[in-house]
Amino acid sequence: MNEHLKRVAEKVKGFKKSWELKSTLLDQPWIMVNDMFDLQKMIFQSSGDLILSDSGKVEMGSWKYLEVDESLLIETDDVKLLCNIIFIDECVVLLKLDGTSHNFIALAHQQRLPNQDIVGYFQKLFYNNTSRNVQGSSKSNAKKYKLEDGRSILIKNARNVPEKKMRLNLGNKIQIEDKSIKKASYTLAKTGYQISVKDNTLVDIKKPKKYETKSGDIIYIFQSVVHGYRDGDNVYRDRNLTTYVPDGRYKLGFLNTVEVKNGRVI
Repeated sequence: MNEHLKRVAEKVKGFKKSWELKSTLLDQPWIMVNDMFDLQKMIFQSSGDLILSDSGKVEMGSWKYLEVDESLLIETDDVKLLCNIIFIDECVVLLKLDGTSHNFIALAHQQRLPNQDIVGYFQKLFYNNTSRNVQGSSKSNAKKYKLEDGRSILIKNARNVPEKKMRLNLGNKIQIEDKSIKKASYTLAKTGYQISVKDNTLVDIKKPKKYETKSGDIIYIFQSVVHGYRDGDNVYRDRNLTTYVPDGRYKLGFLNTVEVKNGRVI
């Protein structure tokens, strides 16, 4: 999800941020949706206290708004974070760890966005703001990718991006052998990425995600860019994805722990 949020952060630069502290952020139930797709509740209280709930287990912390650079200082017993506010409205808050370019924390309002589908929310937001330009264009570019089984798949992009700059993006139209694709998954030959297609539309991509554990080890989880890792996803100790990590629990950061057995998430 971090890679998707990085692209989102670039796009929302042109959108107006709604920053009304009391009405937007304070004393509201926010769900933190991260790469692991753990759903953890955060409540920023007006007193400066921060309540974090992970499956009913509560941890107390504190927070402070730094107006000088529109950032939040978040502190718990385990961690102290300075987060730049990238985007905020009544449904979604997007934060970026200060001094980084790709470490994000995404919050979804528990009641206003009950499915916590932050990816879908931003896709709809962008569509509503760019649909006129897309509808006004009759051109379409496409790029071929080789599949592991020897066939080729055609990725169509309606936004007139030059072929050499095209990337696999959720929402791209997919064509293979002039057939309609109701629901299917394919493995790309060059990268080994797995793509999921529904109604001729790219809806998910699985690829390796690098993590550094709290103990300093590097692991790679072959996971969804939409849903993060799930039970059954493979976990490797090398970037070539040849060796599984030993069984055990791996702490990956802010309230996130993954348990692995026989090289798979459990």
